Amino acid sequence: MIQGISFSDSERRAIENASQFLNSLSIFARRLRAHLESYRPESWVDVPLYELFLDTQSLFLFTQQYLEDVALILRMSLPHSQRHQMPPAFHHLAKRLREDVLAQDDPLKIFLDEHAKWFEEVHDVRDDICHRTAYGRVRVGTFPGLSDVLRSGGSTAPFLSANDLRGYVSELFRRVLALSCVAETFVYSRILEQHPNRGGVPPAIVLAADEFDPSASTPEPPFQFGTVTMIFSRSSLEDLEYFLGSAVGPPG
Repeated sequence: MIQGISFSDSERRAIENASQFLNSLSIFARRLRAHLESYRPESWVDVPLYELFLDTQSLFLFTQQYLEDVALILRMSLPHSQRHQMPPAFHHLAKRLREDVLAQDDPLKIFLDEHAKWFEEVHDVRDDICHRTAYGRVRVGTFPGLSDVLRSGGSTAPFLSANDLRGYVSELFRRVLALSCVAETFVYSRILEQHPNRGGVPPAIVLAADEFDPSASTPEPPFQFGTVTMIFSRSSLEDLEYFLGSAVGPPG
C-alpha cells in the first residue's frame, strides 16, 4: 500500500492475512506444545486427546488458508497481462508456475519442484478433512483417526510422512516458513521489475520483547531505516523453536 501498488479486495485480504501468519503460527505452536508435553512415559492419561485431535486438524485448515493467500499474492505480482490468466488456487497455480511460467533456475520453481509431493499431501489431507468423499480420486494422504493421532503424539506411530506428530508439525512449520521467504523474494522482484522507481525491499526482523526497547537512545539507529519489526514474547518464540528446532524425518 505504501508503494502504491493496486490490488483487488481478495488480494488485500490475502495480504492482511499473511501479515498475521506468524502470530497465528505461534498460537498453534503454544497449544500443540502444551498437548505434546502432557505425555508421560508412565501414563498418557493427562493428554487432552480431543483438543490434540482438533488442533492438529485445525493446523491443516489454517495452513491451506495461508497457501491460498500466498497464491493470490504471487498471482498479484505477475504482469497484468499474465496475472488474470493464472488460476487463483495454490494447488493449481503452483503447478502452472512450475510447468509453464518459471525459469528452470528460478528459486521459487526449484522450491515448488522439491516439495511438490509434500504440498500434494497437505492439499489432500485438508480435502479429506472437509470432504470425506474423494469422488473416485486417490488421495496421497488422509487425516489419521483419533487413536492414531494419540499414538503419533506419543511417538509410537508415524504421522503421515513423518516419524511422529511432532516431527510432522516441525516439518510443516519449516516448509511453510521457507515458502514464505522464497515467495516474498519472488513477489518483490516481480513488483520491482514492473515499478522500478518504487524503491528496494524493506528489511524485516523478528525480536523477543526483551530484546527491544523503543525508548532507548543509541548513537546509531539499531536497525536500517524502514525496517519492519515484529515483536514476540520470549515464550512465543520458545514455542516456535520447540518445533523449528526439532529433528524431523520420514518414518522407517
